[in-house]
Amino acid sequence: MRISGTATVPASVGEVFGYMDVPENQAAITPGLIRSQLVERLDNGGSRVAYTYRLFGLTYRG
Repeated sequence: MRISGTATVPASVGEVFGYMDVPENQAAITPGLIRSQLVERLDNGGSRVAYTYRLFGLTYRG
């Protein structure tokens, strides 16, 4: 199966990357993700994040 499409986001690239860089925003756009919380910012600019997924009636944390 192949699904394709496009979406136009009425925001600048900087605004979009700023939104995506906030772990708490990920649950709004990631299927099955019910919670994500920043644990720490890394020296390399990345993040360590705690996630909670709900899939097939089961909860997974990591």
